[in-house]
Amino acid sequence: MNLRKYRECEMKNDVLNLIYEVFEQINDEMNSDALKKDLSAPVINELDSLGVVSLLGDIESAVDEKFSCEISLMSDDNIYEENGPLRNVEALLDFTYAKINEK
Repeated sequence: MNLRKYRECEMKNDVLNLIYEVFEQINDEMNSDALKKDLSAPVINELDSLGVVSLLGDIESAVDEKFSCEISLMSDDNIYEENGPLRNVEALLDFTYAKINEK
């Protein structure tokens, strides 16, 4: 594995850990374990619309704090589509990672 691929992998792992930290915070607030730390676990089905907005806003804030990078996850029209970025944790990770790399 070359250095660039290693750094990409390391960065993606950092983003996943950040998402999981946000999941823990939201689960604590909801007194639930609805959001699972599993790449195949659904995201959109576990939250109401306010919960989704809160989740995405918390991820945006965490990305800004950790990477000094302002992103907008809520601005995409396909966010709520069946095959959109909230269908599972892996899709949310890929979506968030892509938004960071756009900057």
